[in-house]
Amino acid sequence: MNLVVFSHKVVWASANSPLGYATDGGFVYHMEALALLFEQVRVVVPADKPSGAGETPFTRPNVEVVPLKPITAKGIARKLLMPFWFLRQLPVFIKNMRWANCVHAPIPGDVGTIGMLLAHVSGKPLYVRYCGNWYKPGTAAEKAWKWYMQKYAGGKRVFLATGGGAHPPSPTNPAMDWIFSTSLWQNRIAANAVRGKVGDQWPNLKLIIACRQDEKKGTGRVLDAMGNLLPEFPHLTLQVLGDGPHLIQFQKQAVRLGISHAVTFRGSVGQAQVVEAMKQADLFCYPTDASEGFPKVVVEAMSCGLPVITTPVSVLATIIPQGNVGVLLQQNTPHCLATAIRGYVLNKLLLEEHSVNCFQFAQQFSLENWAEVTRKKLEAGWGVKLS
Repeated sequence: MNLVVFSHKVVWASANSPLGYATDGGFVYHMEALALLFEQVRVVVPADKPSGAGETPFTRPNVEVVPLKPITAKGIARKLLMPFWFLRQLPVFIKNMRWANCVHAPIPGDVGTIGMLLAHVSGKPLYVRYCGNWYKPGTAAEKAWKWYMQKYAGGKRVFLATGGGAHPPSPTNPAMDWIFSTSLWQNRIAANAVRGKVGDQWPNLKLIIACRQDEKKGTGRVLDAMGNLLPEFPHLTLQVLGDGPHLIQFQKQAVRLGISHAVTFRGSVGQAQVVEAMKQADLFCYPTDASEGFPKVVVEAMSCGLPVITTPVSVLATIIPQGNVGVLLQQNTPHCLATAIRGYVLNKLLLEEHSVNCFQFAQQFSLENWAEVTRKKLEAGWGVKLS
């Protein structure tokens, strides 16, 4: 069967990578995992010039990128221009809808929404994956997507929400289900285990946070916690990975706290570089209060044997069992974060035990397993046998 994917994720054309590449490595890996299930996958996405930072290339020959003209406007201007953009791109949508046997529409996203509606009208088998925080739709569009999925899930419309929990995502439509998110192949998880004995540098531990540098993600709280801890443990270090609107603010905060000598800001790096940095670290700090779906970076950290200190936001309360692979902060404050870090600094055996648990726990979140879970749900809903 041939699958067409309509997504808002921007990819880049490159002579060095004929299939193209994207700055979102997780998106690339999910597309290539789907390629294990289908004869051919066409990814219809906006395409632009190379960005020059942290790209992940497409590598599977049965994945073809079909470029759309990117929408450069933002905000209200983007909304006003969208109908005109859609009319210009309509031949591309129609051509690939006719080519495909089935449609995948990751949302949120305007391109995914268009593909979802076209599949609905045409009656083609449809797979929708909601990638935001299912429980906290913040915008009118997010509420509309959630309403649509709960109303129409079932049969050839396989609708999955990224996340997890003790109960299905929809109390009104049992056809909906959860799906986890990941960016790790089985061989990569195995390779991540090849590292020195956990805590070899104890108590000179290396902390790391990797995320979009936005206030809600928690980097500022990690810096404040470092300011509290360094007088007591002067050899602690912190790496901050990722770019974002508040990066400069965090850099100034480190200087103001007098901890810039212990903090390294790496900026935007690719997914492979994030994992390599994690393999050299000891603890992953992620005190987020952002709207999270299923943050792949947490699984990446656990696959490297890093205990995770985070908050019970969305699915994190499920994938970070208290006292097993990390700490769930009941109060998201620098003081509570510092207390959790101190617990590991003062207890090497606890750090090593949780590190082993993390690696074992992360193995269930491979891309191969993600593809197999997806296969079973699509075959059951669509009534077909996938490759």
